[in-house]
Amino acid sequence: YVTFSENSSTQTLDVEAFIPCAMMGQLSIDDNEELLKAFAIMLRTCIYGKLSEETTIDAASLELPYMTYDDMKNTWKDNFADNLNKLNKIMEETSLLVIKYNGTLIQPYYHSLSAGVTRDGSEEYLKSADCPGDRENKKYLQTSVYSCESFISAIKEINGEITLSSETPLESFQIVSRDNAGYITELQIGGSAIDVNVFTDKFALASACFDVDEYNGGIRIVTKGIGHGYGVSLNTAKNMAENGNDYAVILNYFYPGTAIEK
Repeated sequence: YVTFSENSSTQTLDVEAFIPCAMMGQLSIDDNEELLKAFAIMLRTCIYGKLSEETTIDAASLELPYMTYDDMKNTWKDNFADNLNKLNKIMEETSLLVIKYNGTLIQPYYHSLSAGVTRDGSEEYLKSADCPGDRENKKYLQTSVYSCESFISAIKEINGEITLSSETPLESFQIVSRDNAGYITELQIGGSAIDVNVFTDKFALASACFDVDEYNGGIRIVTKGIGHGYGVSLNTAKNMAENGNDYAVILNYFYPGTAIEK
């Protein structure tokens, strides 16, 4: 079961009833049914993996955005019944299906938009997958521009011991390494190693696949993709579904070697 707070009271739903809430927290009811089926299976795999030996989990522990059924009713109004029927159909057609690798539930990593290719992960089923359509998405490139002063100030907040030139702060900015998909894995600033996730969080970057350069007397950061880049690119999964691929093809493309089982 999954519990969550609503209207000052605690609500409890079984996993199958909660999955549509998590689906609608991240996708649209207008999305292709095969995409929604794939996502339902991913969510079920995630939830049962986190439940482990427990019978109940708090929705906050799942770290999944969700819409309650009241939220859906308020949003969809007269379309609520039809949309709920669509969700129920998707749940029936994927009933109790999960993704396993060598008999064990996987961690179904996913993200909004890759940098054109997904990343190799430490798990055997996380292999790099081409996502050429992601490069055509209007959100693929995101650009942020900072004054040298604001850039240096943000770096100081990360590590107060780092000293940068006020005129040429990128002199001691070094991208040490990238992975197969172009995401930065090691970063040094002023001779100090900087956690890449800390840097992306501080500058509110959409991903760790980015370039930094001098621009118009300041600093420009250009980011590719949205999210961590592992597992399913939801944008490519959507394109695959719209091109006639079913949920099994989509999941096997991003999680090779896995099995979809009840």
